[in-house]
Amino acid sequence: MGHWVHYEDDIFFLNEKIRLLARDLKLHLDSTYFAEHVHQELIFFDNMLSQFYRALTANQEIFERPRNLRFLNKTKRLYCNLLDGITSGHTAPHLDLSSHFNEYNNAQIHQEEEILKIRTLLNEIIMHEEPEELISSEEYKFLFDDQL
Repeated sequence: MGHWVHYEDDIFFLNEKIRLLARDLKLHLDSTYFAEHVHQELIFFDNMLSQFYRALTANQEIFERPRNLRFLNKTKRLYCNLLDGITSGHTAPHLDLSSHFNEYNNAQIHQEEEILKIRTLLNEIIMHEEPEELISSEEYKFLFDDQL
């Protein structure tokens, strides 16, 4: 029997975990106890984000694929911002993660490449959508005027 992957929930979970880690890194944690754990979490995020990227780009029949790709794109961007903050010293300066900075820079470059590929893929999907599936700006105005 096939396994149903709930991409939206899984990506949401990663997004929330990255946000939580970014928030937690504002605490003055002791490097002796937490540096390795933080490093392992960052590597886990990198691996999972790339795994979801590969799965979503390989199969065009995934339910809500464009939506999941957009959400994955945002989560990858959040992750890249976290890595950038760590390597620049703005995030978690009290943790000694400097021995991993090269690894984080490589992960960030890899994630940025995948972000660009996702954007290209989403643009292609939009170009191939049926015209009746697209909502014009006039339709948006009509739909949301009463709610303003």
